[in-house]
Amino acid sequence: MTLKHELPEGFRRMIDELALARGGTPAMIRRALVLCGQFKFSPWIGWAVVERKVALADAARLDGAAKCPALQGAILDQNLRITDLENVYPYAPYFLAHDLMSSGGGPFRRVSEALFVAKTLLAGERVQGGGDEALPRVRVQTLEHYRMLAEQILRLRENEGMPLEASTDVVLGIMPLAVARRRMALRREDERHSAIEGERGVRRFPNRSGPVRAGSASNRPEPPRPDPRHRALKNDRYT
Repeated sequence: MTLKHELPEGFRRMIDELALARGGTPAMIRRALVLCGQFKFSPWIGWAVVERKVALADAARLDGAAKCPALQGAILDQNLRITDLENVYPYAPYFLAHDLMSSGGGPFRRVSEALFVAKTLLAGERVQGGGDEALPRVRVQTLEHYRMLAEQILRLRENEGMPLEASTDVVLGIMPLAVARRRMALRREDERHSAIEGERGVRRFPNRSGPVRAGSASNRPEPPRPDPRHRALKNDRYT
């Protein structure tokens, strides 16, 4: 059987390993190979369709969230459905990130940025709903609500030239805009001084006994009190 898209050797090997571990037949292997070649699914997603763990119509969305490390076991071994997973941790941010990139022409083009914002948006709901629960329910708003916030975050980043994390914190009320602007001004001033001194060939060493340089840490505004959402994100914001 000729595949529409030639598969990497690693994909074939992973499908063979899944078949061996799960008692798959040669016909199932061929079907999984065809699905992965035609739709560019991850190997385990193609296998989940072959085993009828997930409908082909839902496979693309599942594949969009497949970077979640716990998702494969939840689908293949625990027989959970997408509707069981998309509103609970640790799966929900990955589904929301996919939706922010694809559904209705979402605002994001990079998975890492969409996932960062999705985790931040849902962290607040996780805290409010009881962060100590094994599977706290999140994503209580509509997709349009999350897309609106994401668009505000990206627009603020573009208009102010600030990092994604800072623009996210401002939109969610974690950090005042004035503080974010002040930090950006201090950073730009530091970069300007570094560029000037680099051109002069001057090496910079910390002066521990002399007067504090303008724009140093002691002159910077006191950081805002940590928001509970930051504590919730401490261990899983980038996973």
